[in-house]
Amino acid sequence: MEKHDVRTGKTGVSLEEDLLQEFDRLIAKRGYKNRSEAFRDLIREALLAETVDSNKPVVGTLTLVYDHHVPNLQRSDRTQHSAGAMVLAATHVHLDHHYCLEVIIMKGKSKELQEIADRDAGFAWSGVGQAGADQLRQGSQDP
Repeated sequence: MEKHDVRTGKTGVSLEEDLLQEFDRLIAKRGYKNRSEAFRDLIREALLAETVDSNKPVVGTLTLVYDHHVPNLQRSDRTQHSAGAMVLAATHVHLDHHYCLEVIIMKGKSKELQEIADRDAGFAWSGVGQAGADQLRQGSQDP
């Protein structure tokens, strides 16, 4: 397997002691090996939020885990039909007797994708274990 040479820079961060203790608890809870990994993820989350706010072209996934025995559960086909050409592909996996995993791969303007994820996470998917726009990445061309 080919290794990529990733250059890293160093910086220092000063924090109040109680804030640092809370951060260390969060790091332990999320299973980070060190503070640097946690800082990198926080920076990526902030950059992602800026990308969404700027409404740039992105690709992303809407990931759903749900109990298919829940009555009146709206399926992802409604999401896929309402999203139209933004949907590139979708997959459905049976995790066990009760739970299913759906991943919808989409491409479009960041605000449009975020609106779909917010709408479906908040209303359409009662009984959903997780729903959200994951791994939005800025696209190289307009969708």
